[in-house]
Amino acid sequence: MESEDDSNDYCPTCGNAVSSPDEACPYCPLTGDPEPEVIPYEYFKTFKNRTSFRYRPDEFVVTINDWLLHETGLINLGVVIHRVQGGLISGVTLSCYGINLSTQRLFQFQRIVLAEGTFSQKATPLGEALNEWKERNPDKKMLRFVPLTLAAMVSEVWILFVSVSPDPAFSEDAVGLIRFDGQVASVDYAA
Repeated sequence: MESEDDSNDYCPTCGNAVSSPDEACPYCPLTGDPEPEVIPYEYFKTFKNRTSFRYRPDEFVVTINDWLLHETGLINLGVVIHRVQGGLISGVTLSCYGINLSTQRLFQFQRIVLAEGTFSQKATPLGEALNEWKERNPDKKMLRFVPLTLAAMVSEVWILFVSVSPDPAFSEDAVGLIRFDGQVASVDYAA
């Protein structure tokens, strides 16, 4: 016949008897909070823009950036810009890849107008505009740019960029590689 002490489980750390292996040992001091489990996620988000009567693309960029401000676990972002006849932007769909923890990365868009009007003669070349943006924003990493054409010339460019926290705990090496359905989504932001 087994004694009551023999039916108990034992703590693997200190060897004291515990009533259940699922419970924390009351005799072992907690050495800090356990590491939280990193859970990857992937989803899509579409923003619609009003194109008739009141077309305001700068307000549309602000709307998207406000939403991105609250998405703290993103590690990578894909973008598709939807356009209607006449070159107006009717929407943006984002492919969001992230984890359940804050990554200290802030994804944002910036819209740069290269040519005013449909038949502007004073258009800024796309390469020149991108180089100027990089010079003005050395602390930001450009992920992608989407040039938009109107009347066979580039009229504007949308730049997707990320600001990364200087905190070493959230460096690219600290986050590592995250798996999404068998694919590896690394924290390297190469487009």
